[in-house]
Amino acid sequence: MAISIDWPTGVIFVPKADTVLAGTDPISGREIRSFDTDQFHEDLRDEEETVAGRAWPLTHSYNAAVVIDGVAYAPQLTMVNNYQVEFESVGTPWRVIFTSTNNNIASFSVVNDVSIQPGNSAGLQIVTSGSGVTAQDKTDIINGVWTKALESGLTAEEITRIMLAAVAGKTAGVGTTNEHYKSVDGGKDRIDATFDAENNRTVVVLDGA
Repeated sequence: MAISIDWPTGVIFVPKADTVLAGTDPISGREIRSFDTDQFHEDLRDEEETVAGRAWPLTHSYNAAVVIDGVAYAPQLTMVNNYQVEFESVGTPWRVIFTSTNNNIASFSVVNDVSIQPGNSAGLQIVTSGSGVTAQDKTDIINGVWTKALESGLTAEEITRIMLAAVAGKTAGVGTTNEHYKSVDGGKDRIDATFDAENNRTVVVLDGA
């Protein structure tokens, strides 16, 4: 099923089948689907060249991708002449994410139970397919977050282990001048705290490794 245009009303209908499943919202459970707006441009031009379409004003303007300093920046698609874009309502709410171009489609979309995420960016770049982020890229990003030193040379991963020991780990010496907070399995002291006579914590040794 392809897009269709009701020329007298100016409504451009986009079937859900013209979008690609990209994931599921973990909270609402609704489908998240991507919509290739560069292909949308091609489809609209095809419709404009039909016998019915030739009698009506153009649906949009389009500026092709441009390469600046070796970087290819995304095309621009601008809806014109008051055309409206309607994404298919199927009875179950779903979300559509625009890809491939910077555009104003969201501003000319029919309001229904399909939520729209434009995805415009001043520096939107062209990628060969999908988001351009590989599985290894995702792994590297995750690892980079966990191994980033946040405070006193401790990484996010180490800080999380220390926090877990403080709230859920086994303990020893609590209430004395030397308290120990261990890993959940009890195998390692994560926090060693020394207190003076006034119960002030004077020395703290942390081990999040």
